[in-house]
Amino acid sequence: MLKASLHILTLIAALALAVGVAHADIDVTITSIDPSDGVLNEGDTATITFNIESDDETGSYDVVIGGDGTPDSGDAISDSDGSGTFSGNTSGSAKISSTSDLDGDGDYTVYVIAVDDSDDTNYASASITITLDSPPGSVTGVRAGAGDGRIFLEWDEHEDNDIDRYSVYYDTQSGGSADDYLGSDSDLGTSPIDAGLATELTLSGLENNVTYYMRVSATDEQGTESTLSVEVHATPTDAKGAAELADDTEPGCFVATAAYGDIDHPMLVVFRGFRDDILMHSEAGRAFVQAYYKYSPPFARVIADHPMLRFAARSVLTPMAESIAYARTHTRSSLAVFGLLIGSALMAAPIGVRRIKKGRA
Repeated sequence: MLKASLHILTLIAALALAVGVAHADIDVTITSIDPSDGVLNEGDTATITFNIESDDETGSYDVVIGGDGTPDSGDAISDSDGSGTFSGNTSGSAKISSTSDLDGDGDYTVYVIAVDDSDDTNYASASITITLDSPPGSVTGVRAGAGDGRIFLEWDEHEDNDIDRYSVYYDTQSGGSADDYLGSDSDLGTSPIDAGLATELTLSGLENNVTYYMRVSATDEQGTESTLSVEVHATPTDAKGAAELADDTEPGCFVATAAYGDIDHPMLVVFRGFRDDILMHSEAGRAFVQAYYKYSPPFARVIADHPMLRFAARSVLTPMAESIAYARTHTRSSLAVFGLLIGSALMAAPIGVRRIKKGRA
C-alpha cells in the first residue's frame, strides 16, 4: 500500500514537472535600443524593440523600470506601448522618457516581462541598462583679480554632487565657445587647464598689461561637460606693494589691503563678504568688481608706499566697512547695504582729504 502511494506521488510529481517545462516555452529578447549606447540627456527618449517567442502560449507583457524581472515588480513606464498581449511570436517596441520615467542621473534597468495567461508562474523576462546623464549646469560666480604676472580666479562650488573636475579656458582674445580659447602663456599649461575639484586657480606666468579672457566649465563623473560660464577678464600688472601685501592669493581688495597692511584684518573680511555676498550677485556689482580689479592696483601701490596715504585711506575705509557690517545685520536689502556704503564713502572722503592736507602741512 505504501509502495503504491509512493508510486502515485512520483507520477504526480513527474506530470507537474512536465507541465512546468511545457509552460517554460516563452523567450523574451530585447533586440535593439536607440540611442545605441543607451545614454540619455535630460529631455531625451530611448526606444527599445523586443521579441517574445512562445509555442501555443498567449499572455501579456509589461515594460518596467527596476524591479527584479518577476511579474508585478518594477515601475510601469508611461508609454502606452509599455504593455500589451502576445500570442506565438510577437514583436513590439516601447519608449522610455528621461522626464517621465527616470528620476535623476544614474543607471536604470529596463525589463520586458511576458507572462502566460493560463499560468502566472510561467513567465520570462529580458533586461537592458540605460543611463541618464544630464550635462551639469554652467559654473556660476566666476570672478577674477589680477596681480603681477598672474590672475586669480574663483568660482562657486557646483550644486551637482557628481562633479569630477573643473576646467579653466583662457586666451588673450574674447571668445564664444571652447574652441576660441587657445591660451598658452600660463605656467600651468595651455587652455583648458584642469583645476580638479578646486574652486579657485591662479594663472601664473602671464604677461603684464595684457588682458586675458576666461571661462570655467564643470565635467561630471560620466565625462559630460557643462556649457562654459560667463566670460570674465583681468589684466595682470606690476602692482608693487599691493600684490605683496595681498600675498598673491586671491582677487583681494588691493586698496584696503594696502591701507591696513593685513589681508586678515577684520575690515578686509567685511569688504570681502560684501563683494562675495552682495556685489557678485548682480550684473552691476560684478561689473564694479571687475573695474575695481582693473584700475585699483596702481592706486594701491602708491598707498602702500606712503604711510600718510595709508592713514587717510583707513579714515575713509573704516566707516565704510562699519556701515556695511551694520546694514548687513539690520537689513536684508542689498540696495540698502549699497546705499549705506555710498553714503558713508561720501561722508568719510572729506575727512580723509583734511587729514591728507594736515599731514602735508
